[in-house]
Amino acid sequence: MDVFALAELGVKLVHPEGRCLRVDHEIVDAAKPKDIPGLLTQGMLDGTVTYSSVMDNFPTVARLVAFAPDTDISLALIGRCGQQIDPCETYLLCDAIIATGSTLQANDIDVWQVIKSKGDIVVGLCQRL
Repeated sequence: MDVFALAELGVKLVHPEGRCLRVDHEIVDAAKPKDIPGLLTQGMLDGTVTYSSVMDNFPTVARLVAFAPDTDISLALIGRCGQQIDPCETYLLCDAIIATGSTLQANDIDVWQVIKSKGDIVVGLCQRL
């Protein structure tokens, strides 16, 4: 798995010492594909551990084998403080992982609309169909 992750995905898996099973990672090559649904479709992966927000739009690609709700994150649309967002307009799309409210304040960002609340997103094991 380590060789595949590095060669095909540009991700180095970092294994802890001792009996801990938590594996960390470092992105070594950002240009290599990290599109989980695409990699499952192409048969490059047989399964993955990922968020439901990644796989929900691809029900014919994989099935959720086991999962647990993530009560720490929510999925929300964000924008600059004071900026008016018109739902009829087209905007450049970007995403961000925001761990704390201080991140929002430091970057002058407001939550415009919560799409999925904490606990509505699950992390789970997905198996290719």
